[in-house]
Amino acid sequence: TLETRNFDLESHLPPGDRIPNEEYKTALPRYIIEPPDILLVDALRVVPKAPYILEPLDVVQIESDNVLPDYPISGEYQIDAGGKVSLGSQYGKIKIGGLTVEDAEQAVQDKLLELLVSPTTSLTLLATTGSQQITGEHLVSPDGMVNLGTYGQIYVAGLTLEQAKDAIEKQLDEHLESPKVMVDVAAYNS
Repeated sequence: TLETRNFDLESHLPPGDRIPNEEYKTALPRYIIEPPDILLVDALRVVPKAPYILEPLDVVQIESDNVLPDYPISGEYQIDAGGKVSLGSQYGKIKIGGLTVEDAEQAVQDKLLELLVSPTTSLTLLATTGSQQITGEHLVSPDGMVNLGTYGQIYVAGLTLEQAKDAIEKQLDEHLESPKVMVDVAAYNS
């Protein structure tokens, strides 16, 4: 009689030639970005190089002391499309777009001096419009580029995620102080 055996061909193959399964697990190589993948970029550190000129949609923190008790000035204020911040009906709007942070602080202080006796004001930049251009999903265009708005375009096709992160940070370094970003793939379309 012929004896039938359960013969497993894969167990006799070298490890590199085996088909991955639950018993023979394998790791995939690093992912290479190609068009039309969609990258997810998150701006972790976006600090503009000095002197920074305030622009519409930037967010500033304004703190003022010695103001009207019922109308405090304390909090985050977004610069509107006309370059102004509104401090409320009692104080009005102040144009700070186009100014440096220091000049904007002085402009707010001068406006309050017209209405109050000895106010003190501090103004700091919290968020720039630039971070809005960086953070989010970015399509890798057919020419292999990713568009970062006013920060330019960066070639990422053929790069790993780590290489793309380094390339984006290098491009942003022209405009920002030691930028840090995180890059991931939102959609593997290639």
